[in-house]
Amino acid sequence: MLGSFSTIEAQDFQGHVYVLGHLHPVFPSNSVKNEFYRVAQLTPKDSLTSDIFYNTLSQHNYLARAMCWVWEVDSVETYIVIPRDSATLKQFVESLNTAPNQVFLEGLVGDLGPVASPNDCYGKQLPLVLCHHFEVTTQTDFVTLIVNETRLPQNEAQSVLSNLLRLTNIAGNTNEQRAVNFLTYTYFELYKYLGTQLHPSSPDVEIFRYGAVRSEPVPETGDRTVLSIIFEFPNPQTAIQESCYVRVDVTERYPFVTGTLAEGTPES
Repeated sequence: MLGSFSTIEAQDFQGHVYVLGHLHPVFPSNSVKNEFYRVAQLTPKDSLTSDIFYNTLSQHNYLARAMCWVWEVDSVETYIVIPRDSATLKQFVESLNTAPNQVFLEGLVGDLGPVASPNDCYGKQLPLVLCHHFEVTTQTDFVTLIVNETRLPQNEAQSVLSNLLRLTNIAGNTNEQRAVNFLTYTYFELYKYLGTQLHPSSPDVEIFRYGAVRSEPVPETGDRTVLSIIFEFPNPQTAIQESCYVRVDVTERYPFVTGTLAEGTPES
């Protein structure tokens, strides 16, 4: 592992996370901060921007290795993320090279570890996550991907995405949360079904009610942990509560769908 966390052992990471949010660099100490300012030729009055971080860290790998990387969920600092290797660290730095006025969708898959020491990241005592996969796209590009995969109109694709993102402002460290985040980021059959059934016209149209997603364990799956993820929504014509579900295997680090999406709720 990289940086100040090199003494942490692999066995200290026991759980898994699949989380959506935002990654940003944080100075772990005054020493690193002062070195960054020196190299970037900044004064204490200068504002730090993504461009400054990108330009400096992309040219000075030793500073990129020394940084603390913090994951936010809905603007709340949730994890300290450790890149598992140099290639992952490069992805972290490249994620700072962003165009202005763009909204980004960032996903992280990793292993959940202990809470950081107060000395690791400027006193931030957050759970550590060892990153195994990190991905960034703009919401515009993601909506285009949904349209290409589902043939939904763009406004319906955007609306379904906005509604699913309201369900994913979560830490992504339980089996249910991991499954919901995974489906939101990868499972386009869910977008197709919800868009075709509900035809939501804009992101402001709420197709879910509070508590509109829940899970049930799938019985008789042996040593596998499989959940039925159930989405509930009111029919726009009848206002009757309807539902659909999909089964997700969350046994290991990377969730995957088993079977196909179905209407209604699973048979007990």
